[in-house]
Amino acid sequence: MWKVGRYTNEKFKPRVLICDQDSRIGSALHDYLSSVGFHTDQATNAFECIDLACMTHPDVILLDLDIPKLDGEGTMRELRKMGINVPVILFSAGSHTVPFDNDSAILKKPFRPKEIAVILETLLLETKREKRFIPRRFKVH
Repeated sequence: MWKVGRYTNEKFKPRVLICDQDSRIGSALHDYLSSVGFHTDQATNAFECIDLACMTHPDVILLDLDIPKLDGEGTMRELRKMGINVPVILFSAGSHTVPFDNDSAILKKPFRPKEIAVILETLLLETKREKRFIPRRFKVH
């Protein structure tokens, strides 16, 4: 089992934008990711997601494919048109299994917040921005 470490340096905490219409999922992700040291912002629809992405410049976006007002794919198109090319983890309870582009991945619901944290750490270490983060090692139990 992977062990998630903790970001202890305030200056280098990764910023994650969580966009899910279900406030329980958004809150659970926010609470867990904050507890292990991520900065998190939350949106409940596509337009909030796009606005927050422009204002906060997240390092990673967690995006529900089934969000209201504009679906996940439409939101991705708008983000990419605006030059927001950060990695995006798309998630859905549906049958969608094909990532939007090379900087996105699909995760099927249900999932545990700890799984997201491990994926985020792995993803952040693989991005061009990795030098901004304090490297942590995963431990296998």
